[in-house]
Amino acid sequence: MAIVNDDIYVAKPMNDLSDVDQETKDKLKELGITDEPISDVEAGFYRVPDFCFFCGERILELPAVMWAGVHPSETPKDNHPQLWLHVDCVKTFCDRIMRDYNEIKLGKDKADRILEIQKLEEK
Repeated sequence: MAIVNDDIYVAKPMNDLSDVDQETKDKLKELGITDEPISDVEAGFYRVPDFCFFCGERILELPAVMWAGVHPSETPKDNHPQLWLHVDCVKTFCDRIMRDYNEIKLGKDKADRILEIQKLEEK
């Protein structure tokens, strides 16, 4: 999970060093920085999607919360799954996931009651 709260991290990283001079490439190599293309997630940059995963409304400002689905080595580098949510949507999203978990573990009626109690406590 990442809380992205600064637009400095919302950019397309330079993932092609073909325009970089050889001296700079050598210095990067000494520092252990590869000249192979890397994904946005590995570079520490994010492509903020247009819409929140939970509510479907536009993500118009930061902060936002991003969960990465799996390690980049397990998926194609350009297709690293991410879930982006408005900060206010995170709690509701988590409550609903826990409700589904509770349904499996405790049954539908009890899971529904727990969720209703959580909603009442928030008011």
